[in-house]
Amino acid sequence: MAAAEIAQALGLGSARIYQIMKSDPTFPEPIATLRVGKIWLATDIEEWMRRTGRTPTRPTADSG
Repeated sequence: MAAAEIAQALGLGSARIYQIMKSDPTFPEPIATLRVGKIWLATDIEEWMRRTGRTPTRPTADSG
């Protein structure tokens, strides 16, 4: 998942996702950094959402 997809799943803006990444030490590490940006496993993001009590407003790539 890209940051924009994470933002969309949570109903937040991409800028807010980057703020969370910087401020939350439990946010998952990306699995890759591409020219277009960082990429995370959807399962890692879903687990982080569960642990932090965040509810997706839209399905993530793996669950939808």
